Amino acid sequence: GRHSRPSADKWPSLSVATTCYPQSTDFAFRMMGVPQSFVDQFEELPSNWQVLPFSKGPISGFLQGLDIYSYFHSKALIEAFGYCVLEALATGLPCVVPRYMETSFSDACLYAEPDEAPLVYEQLRTDPKLYETTSRKARTFVEERFGLDQFTAKFEKIAEPSIAACRSASASASACSSSALSEG
Repeated sequence: GRHSRPSADKWPSLSVATTCYPQSTDFAFRMMGVPQSFVDQFEELPSNWQVLPFSKGPISGFLQGLDIYSYFHSKALIEAFGYCVLEALATGLPCVVPRYMETSFSDACLYAEPDEAPLVYEQLRTDPKLYETTSRKARTFVEERFGLDQFTAKFEKIAEPSIAACRSASASASACSSSALSEG
């Protein structure tokens, strides 16, 4: 499955969509946030697609109902990061995404061209060890790079020495308040 905002650029062309999300009895695809303009291109949606409206609420329930997350989009779009992929990784979903996203997600995802994606789904479906390893890499990636315990360390790397000193146990609250105010 996959989700994103219902923007046309977040969704692949019709030919790419039917390639990476093929009509097949081997797979069922749940898609959240499909724009109506995308749906209108079909005479009839593939029978193994379930199209859901965009949700402004938490998508954790949607993601927990998937086995694999696959994110392909319009060629006009290059994700600066890929937050929707990060959400899927955080739930431990194996993610199949375009190769250019490797700069953002390292070995946490599996990378494929749209026509290769169904082969990757099949490998994940038939190889429990690959599935578990990929799922573990997804969770580890998110914990190591984006876990709550990472914020303090990342902040201290970029903080000015006086701000870092304010965080130390020896600095008084009033000294830190006046120092922070004078530094702007």
